[in-house]
Amino acid sequence: MAFYIYLLFIISFFLHLPSRIPLLGAIRFDLILMAFVFLIGGLERIREDATDSLGGPGKIMLLLVIYIIGSLPLVQWPGSVIDHGLENFIKAAIFYFFPIWLIDSEEKFKRMMVVFILCQTLRVMEPLYLHVTEGYWGDSTFIGGPEMMNRLRGAPNDPVNANGLAFVIATVIPFYHYLGLGSRNSLVALSYLILLPLLLYTLILTGSRTGMILVGTFFVIAALKSRRKILFACVIILASGFMISKMDPLQEERFQSVYRSDVRGAATAKGRIEGLKGTFEVILMRPIFGFGLGTSLEANFNMMRVNQVAHNLYMEVWQELGIIGLGVYISFLAAILNTFFRVRKKMKDIQGRSEFLVRLGNSMDGWICVNLLGSLASYGLSTYLWYFLGGIVVCMANLQQKCENAASS
Repeated sequence: MAFYIYLLFIISFFLHLPSRIPLLGAIRFDLILMAFVFLIGGLERIREDATDSLGGPGKIMLLLVIYIIGSLPLVQWPGSVIDHGLENFIKAAIFYFFPIWLIDSEEKFKRMMVVFILCQTLRVMEPLYLHVTEGYWGDSTFIGGPEMMNRLRGAPNDPVNANGLAFVIATVIPFYHYLGLGSRNSLVALSYLILLPLLLYTLILTGSRTGMILVGTFFVIAALKSRRKILFACVIILASGFMISKMDPLQEERFQSVYRSDVRGAATAKGRIEGLKGTFEVILMRPIFGFGLGTSLEANFNMMRVNQVAHNLYMEVWQELGIIGLGVYISFLAAILNTFFRVRKKMKDIQGRSEFLVRLGNSMDGWICVNLLGSLASYGLSTYLWYFLGGIVVCMANLQQKCENAASS
């Protein structure tokens, strides 16, 4: 029962059901689901094996939580941490713990991943549908001169901005590529081939340079890993041609500004670098303990009148948690990567016994690369990304161990 409530929580969280249905928002539906999952499934698992099942990343994460609470009297704005910082962090952090507590079979793992991938796909398809049928954009940006460039953001009930929507696309493509294209089910493979042009077209509409770099990097890595490199290279060239053909002049200049300084949009690319310099200056005002969990936007606005969160994960963490918290957080990320590398090293041992885990491992290669590269240009301390990724990695390690034990018995 706890597992299916957890799946409902994933649907509600990613599709923002409380925003769509006022009654669910009024009763704090997501928090109720979290509480049920914890009481029904989490407490029982904790009583069984305490922290043994959490994996290396989980133990470091508990240390991070202890540090956040213990450093409350030493941060700039402890009230903001209590008011909203802790709640947002907890909503994100449970994406690490819940999969580990609730998933004990490959079948449950598959169901969770299917629900997650479908939710992320709907988050992309909904604004695309609104754009095609109603001319919806939702966002715009200054590109130079008198013109503003329209950018597609998440649907009206989805708070994700244009860059965030592009990140969702960059997240979901690796899963479709390896879980879909490599599937024995021809309908699943066909769905990927149908969805890919739609995902790439939506990526263009977001105008996200970071998103374009992330998706491009994934396909380059996938091509290098492929045994059919020439065929893959041809597909990439055709896909690139398709994307360029769908760009209007403003979008072309927007993406050209990544490598050219003589086009409109280059000023905003340079502005991103200047913004990071300003963020570092804010960090130096409280470098040891920071301003407090969830206060990056507050700190940037009060100290340099910039109304945005630090656009770099490591600077965001340093701003909010100080250099000590940054060290603990980097240790958490390193533990996730170390666990994943151990899983990948043993993947050949279960080849033939779990096709799903093997293909999921290939997908995770892409998702980890996207996350690592994306962390240099986006925030994420209180978002689900790294926590859910870490939970999936530990689940993979646990199921891999089961496969090995079954083979040896």
